[in-house]
Amino acid sequence: VTGLKADGIWSKMKAIYPMVGGTASSHKYNLIDPQDTDGAFRLDFNGGWTHSANGALPNGSNAYADTHFIENNELSINDEHISAYLRTNINGVNVSTLYCDIGTFSSSTVTTNMFVRHGGKAYFRVQDSEAGPAATSTDSRGFWVANRVSSSETRNRRNSTLITQTRSSNGLSQQPFYIGAARGNNSNPNTTSYYSKRETAFNTIGEGLTDTESSNLYTRVQAFQTSLSRNV
Repeated sequence: VTGLKADGIWSKMKAIYPMVGGTASSHKYNLIDPQDTDGAFRLDFNGGWTHSANGALPNGSNAYADTHFIENNELSINDEHISAYLRTNINGVNVSTLYCDIGTFSSSTVTTNMFVRHGGKAYFRVQDSEAGPAATSTDSRGFWVANRVSSSETRNRRNSTLITQTRSSNGLSQQPFYIGAARGNNSNPNTTSYYSKRETAFNTIGEGLTDTESSNLYTRVQAFQTSLSRNV
């Protein structure tokens, strides 16, 4: 927290989930507003999760965590990021094994989500439609940031590597973010799809980040994970 404040990042955060404590009851809290309420965006874990000192591991079949955070209500167009620190290296190779680690669909053209390793590629969507692969991805472990700061481009990151993608923004989702899956899919926003099997150890949702801020965020998060002896 001290580091994020020193870097000018804390004020841009709407939700931070450190996944510390090893249980669902401790992993659910939003560090920005640690109240046990929907309005404070605490997590509701559903389905099969395994909670440990390393984070929260969804079972890939019915597990998801509802953040109660709706970007249309809380954020502005062309000014948003989401992130996930993942500890599992697994590749989704087809539609039935397409894993979303944090995401929301309002329609086929308004989505914000990350599919960080699907057929060896990383997909980032922030307030836009279905996107082509942004980068090759031989390992899904690490800290991933999907980030939009303009109407025409996303400036994403895996650890220290910046990944840019030309995509036009289309709008803000009216469905909540899920962690460990996506709320909705291309055809139905009122369902749960793309269940992940990757362990998560940190997530954030907030305003868009400059390249320097996203780099500093990685540095802070990696130091935090290292202090807990669960860095990858």
